[in-house]
Amino acid sequence: MGKLPEKQQGFILAASLMLLLIVTLLGVSGISSVTLHEKMSSNLRESDRAFEAGLMATDAAETWLAAQLNQPEARNAVSGSQTPNVWAPESVGSFYALSTWADPSTPPRQLDLPASAGVAISPVFYTEEWASRYLGSSINPASQHRITDPRVWYYRNTVKAFGGNVTATSMQQSIYARLW
Repeated sequence: MGKLPEKQQGFILAASLMLLLIVTLLGVSGISSVTLHEKMSSNLRESDRAFEAGLMATDAAETWLAAQLNQPEARNAVSGSQTPNVWAPESVGSFYALSTWADPSTPPRQLDLPASAGVAISPVFYTEEWASRYLGSSINPASQHRITDPRVWYYRNTVKAFGGNVTATSMQQSIYARLW
């Protein structure tokens, strides 16, 4: 057997401690990266959920407009008269201001979603009478009678929807045209 040196330098111990430190730093960095990616994917899932809830509310508003037999009259925010589901143009405040959505004088409609939808708050929306346009005189092809001044009405639906938490929101607008 060989004889051990009388004075050891400790190089192996220092090298192994350095290697252990490097591996530990790589492990901590990897865990931080995974945590960040998990948060990003969770936020993306919630924003997608808010977007889908907004699409459901937009579809509900357009379905309601399509089902109306008579043209709904627009409501004025000051008088509060007429149909409570359709607002006169510019009678509601800025849709980007939080106070608009909480103003009791101009309440939005709310779409009731089942709990299985996974949203924190059901989407809310406004339907506004946006514009109208005369098409002029035309002939009804079925009866060959002249139709004078058919009018196309445009309605703007503005939706605010939420994901699984209230920080994931989606604002959407759609324009719906209807001949009355």
